[in-house]
Amino acid sequence: MRKNDHSDRDIEELLKQMPKVKDQRGKREVYQNVTMKMNRRKRQSWLIPTAAAAAALLLLVILIPGMMGGQDTAEESSSGSNESAQYSTATNESADRAESTQEEDTSSSENDFTSNENPKNTIDDDQGVKSEGEIQRESDYTTAVYEEELQDQEVLTYPILDNAVQNIVSVSVLVPKEDGKSKFDLYKETMPLLTEEQWGLSDNYPLEADLIYNDEQKTLTVDMFEDHGYSYGPANSLFINTVLSNLWSDFDLEKITLMTDGEPGVDFEHNEPITEFSPNDVTAYPGYYLLYPNDQEEQPMFVPYVQLEQPETIQEVFNFMKQDVDTHFLKASIPEDIDFEANVDDETVVITFTDESVIEDNEETAHMIEALLLTAKEFHYEHVRVENADVDTIGRFNLSQELELPIAPNQKELP
Repeated sequence: MRKNDHSDRDIEELLKQMPKVKDQRGKREVYQNVTMKMNRRKRQSWLIPTAAAAAALLLLVILIPGMMGGQDTAEESSSGSNESAQYSTATNESADRAESTQEEDTSSSENDFTSNENPKNTIDDDQGVKSEGEIQRESDYTTAVYEEELQDQEVLTYPILDNAVQNIVSVSVLVPKEDGKSKFDLYKETMPLLTEEQWGLSDNYPLEADLIYNDEQKTLTVDMFEDHGYSYGPANSLFINTVLSNLWSDFDLEKITLMTDGEPGVDFEHNEPITEFSPNDVTAYPGYYLLYPNDQEEQPMFVPYVQLEQPETIQEVFNFMKQDVDTHFLKASIPEDIDFEANVDDETVVITFTDESVIEDNEETAHMIEALLLTAKEFHYEHVRVENADVDTIGRFNLSQELELPIAPNQKELP
């Protein structure tokens, strides 16, 4: 830069030579201009902080969603974790319930399967509730099956051993007739439904054998299982003989063929193999009916007791019915203080009570009348007439008329 040689005096002289400048504005105008400039400075002084604040606010606007998103993500993560935990718990509880339900269903299915496999395992929830038939029989003191009860039903009778294997108790059930099914079909189908143990008897059914019935030829083939137990013990032999004798009479059979596991013949204890059965032994003998008390049943059962030395008259038969048979736990069916004379008029048994005999309409007398009727049927009579009784009716029995004989003894209800 070139050096300036002017002195201060020179400069002052130069300035004086410059034209004079005079401000033509008024005082008011000057004041307004000054005020405007001062206000402009103030605006500039707060504009920067405002802009900074706006920038910061913009920054916040930009950052907050991200922060909120992160927070939401964290909350969602936390909430998701909680929900996941709750869902897991709910799922576990649901799984537990499902597992429990599945176990119950499985148990139910197993029970259903068991019931289908063996229907007598089925326990009726209402087994304590009595049917109308049971109530009616209790009210009229009877236990047998009578003609008016049949209607469209078949009566099926099954011999069953008692728990002491001393007696054969014939139990009868009523089942509806079905189109396309014979009585023998119903007989076979009903065997697994019998609840012998609930009746206080032995579990004898279904039989340990296959039964093949020919209705046209009236023949029956009994093919016993290889491991059947009918060959062991006199009670088992008596049981199967009684069953076959009942089948013979109930189905008017002409021949019963015996087999074991497809091979001819059945080995019974102390006997040679038998290939054919015919009811010509003690099971064919008629018996007189005594009472078999049963703790599991309110009503007694009626059991025929067979004397090897057969009575000669019906009066002698009835006299035996006034005696207990202690060896077989059987009780007399005719009270000791009841006396009567029994005569036969053609096919009718006429019972005349003595004047000293007190005949009342009660359970004990009704059981006596029913035992007399069952015994008369056993000895092949067709009617019973009662004379000189103190009452006209005993339970269901109208003593002013000839009494109908029962169709079958010891009626029981199926589950």
